Amino acid sequence: MDETVLAISGEWICLASGKWEFRVAPNREAKCVSFTDGTVYEELLAEVVRAYGLNTNEYRPSLSFWYFGETQVLTQGHMPPVSIGCEVSLRKFKSKRRECNGLNMFVSFVKVDRTANDRDVVGSLDDDELLACCKEVEDLYRKSVVHKNLENGGLHRQPLPAVDPVVQKANIVDKEMVTRFVDKGKGLVHEDDRSNFEPIYEDEDDVEEPTYDFDRWSSLINKEYPMDWDPYARGCGQVSNIDNREDGPDDGVVNMMDHSSDGQQLMLLGGNIVAEGGGVNVNAPGSSSAVGVALTEENGNRETLEMVNFHGHDDDHTMGIDECEMLLLDDQPFRDNIRGVGNEVGDMDLKKAADAIYVGRVFKNKVELRDTLRVFAMKRLFHFKVKRSDKTRMIANCVDPKCKWRVFAKNHKNSENLEIRKVNLKHTCDVSYRSRFGRNASARILAKLMQSKFSNGKKGPRACELPEMILAELNVTISYMKAWNAKEMAVCQARGSEVGSYKYLNTYLHLLKTSNPGTITEVLTSVDKKGNKLFKYLFFALGASIAGIKYLRKVVVIDGTQLKGRFKGCLVAASGQDGNMQIYPIAFGVVDNENEDSWVWFFTKLKDIVPDEEELVFVSDRHAAIISGLKTVYPLAHHAACSVHLYRNVKHNFKCPGLAAMVSNAARSFTVGDLDYWLAEIDRRKPKCTEYLMDIGLSFWTLAHCPQKRYNLMSSNISESLNAALVKAVDYPIVSTVEFIRTMLMRWFYLRRKLAAKTESRCTPEVEDILIEHLGDSVECAVLACSDWIYQVNDGMGIVYEVDLQSKTCSCKVFDTLMIPCCHALAAVGVRNIDIYSLIGECYFVGPWMKMYEMVIRPIPKEGEVEIPEEVKVVEMKPPKTRRGGGRPKKKRIPSRGETKVSVDICLQ
Repeated sequence: MDETVLAISGEWICLASGKWEFRVAPNREAKCVSFTDGTVYEELLAEVVRAYGLNTNEYRPSLSFWYFGETQVLTQGHMPPVSIGCEVSLRKFKSKRRECNGLNMFVSFVKVDRTANDRDVVGSLDDDELLACCKEVEDLYRKSVVHKNLENGGLHRQPLPAVDPVVQKANIVDKEMVTRFVDKGKGLVHEDDRSNFEPIYEDEDDVEEPTYDFDRWSSLINKEYPMDWDPYARGCGQVSNIDNREDGPDDGVVNMMDHSSDGQQLMLLGGNIVAEGGGVNVNAPGSSSAVGVALTEENGNRETLEMVNFHGHDDDHTMGIDECEMLLLDDQPFRDNIRGVGNEVGDMDLKKAADAIYVGRVFKNKVELRDTLRVFAMKRLFHFKVKRSDKTRMIANCVDPKCKWRVFAKNHKNSENLEIRKVNLKHTCDVSYRSRFGRNASARILAKLMQSKFSNGKKGPRACELPEMILAELNVTISYMKAWNAKEMAVCQARGSEVGSYKYLNTYLHLLKTSNPGTITEVLTSVDKKGNKLFKYLFFALGASIAGIKYLRKVVVIDGTQLKGRFKGCLVAASGQDGNMQIYPIAFGVVDNENEDSWVWFFTKLKDIVPDEEELVFVSDRHAAIISGLKTVYPLAHHAACSVHLYRNVKHNFKCPGLAAMVSNAARSFTVGDLDYWLAEIDRRKPKCTEYLMDIGLSFWTLAHCPQKRYNLMSSNISESLNAALVKAVDYPIVSTVEFIRTMLMRWFYLRRKLAAKTESRCTPEVEDILIEHLGDSVECAVLACSDWIYQVNDGMGIVYEVDLQSKTCSCKVFDTLMIPCCHALAAVGVRNIDIYSLIGECYFVGPWMKMYEMVIRPIPKEGEVEIPEEVKVVEMKPPKTRRGGGRPKKKRIPSRGETKVSVDICLQ
């Protein structure tokens, strides 16, 4: 049966990080190509050519595909694309496509080099072609020579014109012809015979064409170029009748001596074959008369240009590059100490697969050397053992006692560093010994190779995925248990251990405050019976977040989420909402549990940056510990209940369809009239629910009766969204959790500064969208003026509203509560003709929004670069005694009471 595959044209690019990326060709559509199980590679290639309408004389297609969902796990780089260039790779593509129907085929167009075959013909010259080339060189040289007056006693030679390599198969220049002969009337004479010399000028229309001395040149050519001579083969380094010297010319100048040519030498110079006469010498490197060698490097290719010094006359003729060109050559760049030196002496780097073994390589210690040898052995399919290991040396041999493979390393004096002194990397063992290479793949080695996959907040592969990936990378089969242990060790190395993280916490917090001025941190400890300090509470707020609090609306949302690491705990957070309706994290804390003591301690620290005042509103669930903590620390502030939690409680406690939605509508009503309507409906449906709501208190859960401005924050959804963003961090050790939060806020602040900088409107983008929506609703409203500032607005349903533009109020209460003009106010603005932006609250303008994020959150410096006070170093803090029980911790959140999952059907059209 025919199958259709999508062929996408473009080009594969390997980035500097080692990641492969396919860049689709612009202005070129993808094509559908059909094939069957019996389609061969040539047929598929022809089908692609037909689909794209290619001219095969100019372009040829290159096919490839990408392994879906597979990447290299054990190295930094990603798995490269797989080329489809033969039947084997085509079969692999078909099998992978059967596993994954969405596998596409990528097509790259390679331009055909039409002159490649014309250039590579130096060794294929026959006698006729050789004579024709010599004749053309002679004619070109004769036309370019302009002589000086013979009284000056010298000659002035014009440079030899280059012969187009596309037209000619090779440029063959006989130096003896150039340097020892000049034109004289008809034919050629020696340069020494100047008595009958008649100069020939460039204008030679009236000059008789010189006759060609065929006999003389035939004997000379046969003498210089024997029948078995192949200059191309000699230039490529093939064995021939050539005097090969170890200290001969540099690369790019091939010096060929034929012993039957009376001492004359043939040189392959810059792609041109040059013949030297017996009296003309090429100076060897180091001789006093040598002109020198100029090296140029262009496009990664190294080319050698040699200047030849001819003896016998003062007017030396240089073939290659002249003195003017020599002066134009610039000095080569010199790099020294570009990358710097780290604080570790060893140079092992498994992340970059630096497993090369060579004499002089230095390792930090024996463990590093042994680990490098294991990676080296796994990749080269052999096994070794450490024969000797003491304070001064380490010797590794192949497991086969007859094999000569050996590595000898010696310790530096008064140091753990080892330097390789002797190596023998040639194996003579049989396959029975080499098949043991899989024993090198210990869990610790695999953890080191996979460490980078779990660093910087990356989730990394699962344990069940590791055996297949390691088999593809290192050709080693491991068990699931070894894969699980390797993953746990890699996670511990990348993120730190649970126990060691508490020891480093004080040092980390000091570095955090050093790089981010204004940051507030506080750690509370307890003391056990043995006198050990145990971690209890942590509070931290970044200086950048504290600086932007003054531009926030005075509504703070409180919530917490459980930690899922080795030790029990809870991550609590206080956040607000900026003028663009986005989450603004204020402060974070780590406590043992959500009890009254922990919340009182957290609110006490929060009060230092968010003072208690009557305009302040806290929004949270109806947790008893939160209510008690707020009454103790924030007696002036108002506490409001989350409408979503109230909705779930009503849904769970009162089994009445539609009742919870009515409670939600009542809570979100802006006016008292709308609230009374919904309360009457609730009482008619479930009187017990009305009693339950009245016991809570209307000011606690309704917007209409809230004494302070609650704005649009009716729920703790922004805290829930913050918890969702921190879902990875709750699995990390405590230091990694704090670092994850700092990195996330650093990214958020940067993106919002960037968005605010390019915003062209006077208010934030989200508020601008709200105004446009209200403006669309205002077109149905009729406006009647009561005074210069007060207007009667009738909406499309006939309901009458009163708008006061001076006091910025409307009887619908939307204008009053949100501080954003409602549709009725915008309708009145059309009559009054005033600036709409003058009616918007100050917190919604771009200026305060930009100032909120103007402070930069900086990364943490290295521990060695900052002086750590002794009082910070001496603190030895241990983890809390809240160790989690046995078993695998649950990763999914436990649903709240009344919470149900809503499935959404997505229709792809």
